[in-house]
Amino acid sequence: MLCRARKLAQMAAYFLRRGGDGPMDWVKLMKLMYLADRECMDQYWFPISYDEYYSMEKGPVLSMSLNLMNGSEDPEVKKWIDAESQQEWNNWVSPRVKFHVSPQKEIIGATLDELADEEIAVMERVFDKYGDWDMWDLVEHTHRYLKEWKEPPPGSRLQITLRSIFEALGKPADEIEAALRCLVGDKENTASPPSVPATELLARLANFNPDPPTDSAVYAGNLDAIFSAG
Repeated sequence: MLCRARKLAQMAAYFLRRGGDGPMDWVKLMKLMYLADRECMDQYWFPISYDEYYSMEKGPVLSMSLNLMNGSEDPEVKKWIDAESQQEWNNWVSPRVKFHVSPQKEIIGATLDELADEEIAVMERVFDKYGDWDMWDLVEHTHRYLKEWKEPPPGSRLQITLRSIFEALGKPADEIEAALRCLVGDKENTASPPSVPATELLARLANFNPDPPTDSAVYAGNLDAIFSAG
């Protein structure tokens, strides 16, 4: 779980630092992380975070990421998040203050050791498109255009499976089946982290990606310039 928390923290910290040095509404951060996972699934057939997804009132959420944002002082969170994972998150992301979180440390390319170049490039493309949107615009977008989101009963949530995201993206049924076998095997309703890094997943799923973007190394090699410009 610790490695998973570290990757989630680096993903969150990337968007926070990309948005500047100030705080970001946690709902906006959550939507950027979900949209990055969705974009990566569209392009490469696997998510970045391997979190579990749920439809909630304000759109899709990443379950473990939400628990980490809420912090280990919440008694409910302590049931699901161990102290080491919470500390790893806190090394990168500040505790939530009302509705906002902030980056905890300066980011340089070498520190993002849990993220592949391709994943960083996806996140940068997502930020380029949605980084200037406010929280409510992102909520409206996820409600209106993301077909996998379903309105949950009041005070509840509905699971979003990897299959439902692929289907919403318009992927062919036979390719969805093949990709899911590579990603989660028979565990249809889970999004547990794979036992292999993104680089190997890219190789496994290469036949689904005949023309991958060429900007991955460019983004990853120029993080300092990107953050300075941000």
